[in-house]
Amino acid sequence: ILISDYAKGTLSNTQELIKIAKKNKKLIFIDPKGDDFSKYKGATLIKPNLKEFETIVGQCLDQKDLIKKEKKLIKQIQIEYLLITQGSNGMTLISKNNEVLHENTRAKEVYDVTGAGDTVIATLTAAISHGYKIKQAMNFSNMAASCVVQKLGAATVTPKELQAKINANTPIKMGILSRKE
Repeated sequence: ILISDYAKGTLSNTQELIKIAKKNKKLIFIDPKGDDFSKYKGATLIKPNLKEFETIVGQCLDQKDLIKKEKKLIKQIQIEYLLITQGSNGMTLISKNNEVLHENTRAKEVYDVTGAGDTVIATLTAAISHGYKIKQAMNFSNMAASCVVQKLGAATVTPKELQAKINANTPIKMGILSRKE
């Protein structure tokens, strides 16, 4: 289940939605808003951008400080993963088991960041729901976001564009290959 909170008043009881989803063994991915993330307690993953995250935990001085604050928030709101998107500084994911993954941004040129966060959470959720592990899902979402920021306005990424980006970022093996390769 993907919940994108735009703080417009529609999500009046997020905790009830999370409880129902968990009871039915559903994963819950949230793009949060506001200054209270406790309403997302028990979700599988939340994905604030750096500004939204710092509204909750205070300013992050560096990557080490960001990770320290991510670990603390994960424990406080009892979630499995916290993914912070950081614009040109990429994205950092931490698990409740303290595993840290960081990916640099993939965009070479940025025209408009409108919708980049929405693209990240949507692509991540779609990849997980299709059986990909979190690391691969994060990689796909990073590449998808790099496609949309290279367009003007609120843009989308097509499967063909994402596949091209994946192919461009996958090293091509050359020379004598085994049958499996």
